[in-house]
Amino acid sequence: MFHLAYIFAAVATISNTSELASALLSDDIDRHFALTGTVASVHSYSGEIIVEDASCAVRMGVPDMKGYAPGDCVRAIGITTRNVTGGTYARCLDLARLAHHLPPAPVEVVFSKLKSGAFDNRFVRVTGDVRDVAIDEIDPRCILVTLSHGNEWARVAITVSEPSVRQSVKRLNALIGANISLRGLCTTQNTGFRRLFGRYIGVRDIHSLVVNRAPPADPFDIPLLSELKAHTPEEISAQCRRRATGTVIAVYGSNRFIIADDDGAIHNVDTGEPPLPAYGDRVEVVGVPETDLYRINLSHAIYRQLPKGNVTYAQAVPIPSLGSLFSDSSGRGRIDPSHHGRVIRVSGSILDMSSAIPPKTIILKDGDFSLTVDTSALADDSMRMAVGYKIEVDGVCVVDVGNRNSLAPFQHAAGLTLVPRRPEDIRIIARPSWWTAKRLIPVIGVLLASLLAFLIWNRILIHIINRRNRQLLKEQITRATSALRVEERTRLAVELHDSLSQNLTGITFQINMADKLAGSSQTMLKQRLAFALRTLQSCRNELRDCIHDLRSQALDQRDMNEAIRIALLPHLNGAKLNLRFNVPRARISDNTTHAILRIIRELATNAINHGHATKIDIAGAIDGNRLMMSVRDNGVGFDPENRPGVRECHFGLQGIAERIQQFNGTMHIDSTQGASAKVTLTLAHHLANDESEIRT
Repeated sequence: MFHLAYIFAAVATISNTSELASALLSDDIDRHFALTGTVASVHSYSGEIIVEDASCAVRMGVPDMKGYAPGDCVRAIGITTRNVTGGTYARCLDLARLAHHLPPAPVEVVFSKLKSGAFDNRFVRVTGDVRDVAIDEIDPRCILVTLSHGNEWARVAITVSEPSVRQSVKRLNALIGANISLRGLCTTQNTGFRRLFGRYIGVRDIHSLVVNRAPPADPFDIPLLSELKAHTPEEISAQCRRRATGTVIAVYGSNRFIIADDDGAIHNVDTGEPPLPAYGDRVEVVGVPETDLYRINLSHAIYRQLPKGNVTYAQAVPIPSLGSLFSDSSGRGRIDPSHHGRVIRVSGSILDMSSAIPPKTIILKDGDFSLTVDTSALADDSMRMAVGYKIEVDGVCVVDVGNRNSLAPFQHAAGLTLVPRRPEDIRIIARPSWWTAKRLIPVIGVLLASLLAFLIWNRILIHIINRRNRQLLKEQITRATSALRVEERTRLAVELHDSLSQNLTGITFQINMADKLAGSSQTMLKQRLAFALRTLQSCRNELRDCIHDLRSQALDQRDMNEAIRIALLPHLNGAKLNLRFNVPRARISDNTTHAILRIIRELATNAINHGHATKIDIAGAIDGNRLMMSVRDNGVGFDPENRPGVRECHFGLQGIAERIQQFNGTMHIDSTQGASAKVTLTLAHHLANDESEIRT
């Protein structure tokens, strides 16, 4: 460890907690640090400690925290890096204890000093009035408390064990309005991954708070909201609970209502205490003041009923169309906040209804505009309508503000909601036609069932037809296979008859003549035997080619160039082959293909064996109903007029000529002694499925 510490100390650029805190705030990663300080706090649950010196205090992750305690004087070496939430933190690679002192004492701080950042990661003691209490919805072990002092406020996060959360919340709620002091860690790292939560005080023990002034015995014995002298959102948010007395003018949602206080001011009220009051009730409300920049509202409120007077229903102001609520006289889109709390009358068709899950709503549509009608406060029988009904509704207009939190940078009016006061405020103007969706669904169901039955029957018929077609196809394949076998046997018989049979007859004739000349002329005898031997050799080559054709896959190829290449491969003996046979295989029959391959093979082997060629060029094309092809070599050539023939036991060109005659074709030889040779052939071309089978 000493060697590691020496290396890091040599390259470190950060030597105190103030510089390290600045690097963390500016997201400066991969910065080395080596500093000395005192352990102010140990957080084993997160694997972190807080180290402070005379300049500042920082939080750093430690791989092994065993044995460390607040008050230890340590030497910390590490690097700044990213954490899993994308922030920057200090990762300690080496931590050495130098000495032990008393833990740092908390610093008494006022709220305004906390926001300066001078006390980040230090233990502080603050004093203030309990303004609000709530459970963190992200971390259920965390209780969020807001303290206020004058026109300033601060957040406090108290973490407690899971079984005692409800009891702790109950105890803190009983302290709303009380003045308390508590000790905690000033930090910006919230447990719920709220990276932008800002500074707050983290408290690990709820029992460490001290009550300086008890809350009022009567929760309603607090100042009136009308006496509030705050004028800015920040000043309003720093105030403790306030009280308002007024008449309920609208009840909506699952926990909201609106009151008009005795001075005529309108306030939105959010409460978690069921049941909600009814329209016209006189209530006294206590809640946390907040503003949506239009008015002061009360959240987390409680209320109590006051003696009820005569309930009056204000006359509704008719609105010509829904469009006039959402646009000005020139047609520009706008929401007029002065509509909030007014009683208006609108009409339209029901686009949708929701009554299964509160709040109960009706979506009213008129032209291109729609309006939500909240009927949560009405009896269920008031919802005896359906989609498509045209209705007229009287109700209190509520301007929906997207974010009621007064600390938000800008609250905006998200839309309008209409809240009827009584069932009579909803009147049916016209019902939809008899063909409603509910009546049409059974008819559609019957039609779909019939269509499904037809599709199933059609599917069964298709299956039967396909099965029969497969049987017929198998029979046709069997017949075609048999025909192909007969055809192949016939072709092979013709090949053997035309080549081997005639050659063997010639051999027999020569041997008989040699037998007759055995006692007379030895010269003639040797000539006859040599002729017979060459003829026998030709038979052997012919038989070898027939056997090769039976085993060769050339006829199975769909490309004539590949078929020719396969047919010539065993005979090239190192010669180079150039192919340009532009004849579609599908255009010619197997018999024609076989004849072409035999002709080309004979010409190529002649060029290699007799002409000593090292390069063979083969070309082919279709011109109308003719198939033209050529075979050129770079061999020594020959004299076409005096070429060896059958008498000299050379049957190749003769066999080619006979094959071409059967296809009504022609052959032209262009060669001279000592030069290359080129053979051009023309065959009458027939389509494969129309060709009269010509046996070769």
